[in-house]
Amino acid sequence: MWQRLKQWSEQSLFKRVLPVFIVALGVGVFVLLMLTRPETVATVEEERLWQVEAITVKRQNLAPTVTLYGKVETAELVKAAAPKKSRVAEVLVREGERVNPGQLLLRLDPGDFKPYLTRTKAKVEELKAQIQSEKIQYQADKQSIRHEQQVLALLQTALKRAQRLLKKKLGSKATLDQAQEAVNRQYLVLINRKRAVADHQARLLQLQARLESAVADVELAELDWLRSRIVASFFGIVASVDVTQGDPVKDSQVLLSFYPFNGLEVRAKIPASYQAEIQNALNAGQILTAQGDAASGKFSLQLTRLAGKADARGIDGLFSVQTAGDQLHLGEVVALQLSRPLQQNVVLIPQTAMYDNQRIYRISSSNRLQALQVEQKGYFGDDILVYSPDLHNGDKILTTFLPVAVDGLKVQLN
Repeated sequence: MWQRLKQWSEQSLFKRVLPVFIVALGVGVFVLLMLTRPETVATVEEERLWQVEAITVKRQNLAPTVTLYGKVETAELVKAAAPKKSRVAEVLVREGERVNPGQLLLRLDPGDFKPYLTRTKAKVEELKAQIQSEKIQYQADKQSIRHEQQVLALLQTALKRAQRLLKKKLGSKATLDQAQEAVNRQYLVLINRKRAVADHQARLLQLQARLESAVADVELAELDWLRSRIVASFFGIVASVDVTQGDPVKDSQVLLSFYPFNGLEVRAKIPASYQAEIQNALNAGQILTAQGDAASGKFSLQLTRLAGKADARGIDGLFSVQTAGDQLHLGEVVALQLSRPLQQNVVLIPQTAMYDNQRIYRISSSNRLQALQVEQKGYFGDDILVYSPDLHNGDKILTTFLPVAVDGLKVQLN
């Protein structure tokens, strides 16, 4: 029993001493490592340099541009219509064809116009003959009055003689009555002759009025005849052809339409934010130009006027096409760059140089960024026009966009 107690006591002691030995061994190893470690050298962190690009400030006077979208139209579209009921004899052009001055485009049946023209001309000749006859008759009537007066005087003398003979019982009552009847009859003839002379001017005016009316009918007939042949009066392009050969047409029915190259305009909406500026420039007599871009290529325009009606979005501007009008088509949608009024002492910068639409960074002589508030004056192509009284010629402006750009950041120019 004593032997067992002794073994238990030795095992218990070993279990208690072993953990203490392990902990002591670990502490000793840690102390040894700490005593034998190499000494560390303190490092100084260097400030990072950002590689950037910049532009040199050059203040200048430039006209900013604004992009507009418009539609080609014209106020000179000719819609040729039938002058009267007829039939299409011939169509000589097709939609989209170019035409020259004097070119025949369409012809109506001449049989619907010539007979009426011939009849009206004949009426004019007839009235001219009547007027000539009236003038001859007038001269004859004036000469006849003297003759009729002489005849009346002879008859009156015969009447007096018959009266004397009847008083002397040498003549008969029947002879006196015959003499009196002859005087009365001749008197009526003289009155009618004088009335014919007096009415000459009225009859002549009436005939002249009828002649003028007939001449007007001839002019209308000739106009209808001319309008039965649709002829181009300018260089242009056919917009539409609404009939074909053999079609019956009614009075005033549109046959075809065409327009001149030099009569084209572009109607584009000018934003309300620019409306007052543009209106003031036009009122001051400034010439505002624009460059257009269409499927056929680039062309030049000039803003001639503003529309008479505006809305909340702005107002329509009417631009006359200055060059390359023959390449445009009615109804075509085009883009244009309108040059706004000239801005003084502005600086042209790329879009990457602008922060929050109001701030740029100037690079100081010590290569540190300096924030600068600027006023946007518009666009010039893809670049921005800005103004600040603190910008001077020769200043360096950061053009590399840095998300970490702050006042005082150190940079290095490439």
